[in-house]
Amino acid sequence: FRNVRSDFSYYIGNDLYGISPLDVEVLQRPSLNSFYVVLQPPAYTRLPAETLATSVGDLSSIRGTVARWHFRFKGPVAKAAFHLRDTSLTIPLNDTGAVYSRQLLSNTDYGIYLTSKDGVMNNDTVRYQIQVQEDKFPSVTIESPAYESALPPTGIIMLRADLSDDFGFSRAELHYRYTKSTVPGKVKKEYTVM
Repeated sequence: FRNVRSDFSYYIGNDLYGISPLDVEVLQRPSLNSFYVVLQPPAYTRLPAETLATSVGDLSSIRGTVARWHFRFKGPVAKAAFHLRDTSLTIPLNDTGAVYSRQLLSNTDYGIYLTSKDGVMNNDTVRYQIQVQEDKFPSVTIESPAYESALPPTGIIMLRADLSDDFGFSRAELHYRYTKSTVPGKVKKEYTVM
């Protein structure tokens, strides 16, 4: 029999001799019907969660983002595995599919492998890419005063700085100390926070 797609019965024989009808059951192959991913960036970024379009599996996000996949399966699924480059993790099933969450910490690829109760596996597994972007360090450039400046007689010096960060600042502090002074006790090893 070739290209059999549904159950059927048959018998072998003629008008005089024959056997009882034999039943053929076609085992259903499980498959991934659809899925979507919700990306929740780290809290410090103050970025909102993002829900990707259905069946978009290639991900690009900041390191520390939590990705939550919502899978819907077609056919009988007894076991679902989330397969990373070198690890396979069993995903708990629910009535309609499965939900799996993972923090994104490094670049990798992944795929979903399904198995029916009869041991039939899906044959349509697609490998997807995860690209993790590193958070950039904050940058501070002191524009004035110059690197080594004398304090004017007023004792007040104007500070001008350029601060930048890809996700902004929650606070900035200036730590300073005197390295030279004619006033006794002004020079200290510890920094003062302003």
